[in-house]
Amino acid sequence: MARTIKIVVALSPGGAADIQARLLAEQISRTQGLSMLIENRPGAANIIGTEAVSRAAPDGNTLLLITPAFVINPHVRKLNYDPLTSFEPICYLTRTPTVILVNNASPYRTLADLVDAARGQPGELTLAATGPATLVQIAFEKFKRAANVNMTFVPYPGGATVILERLGCIAKPTCQRCRRWVKQRRTHREHVSSAVPQ
Repeated sequence: MARTIKIVVALSPGGAADIQARLLAEQISRTQGLSMLIENRPGAANIIGTEAVSRAAPDGNTLLLITPAFVINPHVRKLNYDPLTSFEPICYLTRTPTVILVNNASPYRTLADLVDAARGQPGELTLAATGPATLVQIAFEKFKRAANVNMTFVPYPGGATVILERLGCIAKPTCQRCRRWVKQRRTHREHVSSAVPQ
């Protein structure tokens, strides 16, 4: 019987992490002849899926694709695993910028437009992204302080749900960590406002 390797993604299907896992699984299956399975276990800022992998048999057949939340979570909540001792790192996959995007029908064309609107409507504008307690939310909080604006963070369990929400709303900005949003800019579906320093 062929060996099956499971990659657990602690976010909902269709987002950047899920797509990365599926591309990785396809390449491993093609080059190594292994059976690959992707299992999405979203929830609790990646903790549900991460905890499931921490309890898996240490036989190399269950892998976890992590995001920066992996190292953030121990600082903001009690965990049933130790990120430093419960896992063994294998490889570094990708690095992506954090950008703020709006639907192309939005009136905001620059970061200055968005900041001006946020200052004129304190607490009214929202920013949708994966969360809570993710690198994106931390970057958003830093942005709010630097720009001296009051905006509301709206957490989602994965990038795909953020996309669906954003494409259906005219003026709601979003913050994501994936290069494909920049490519979508060229299709005029969304407008890239600015990169957020990390």
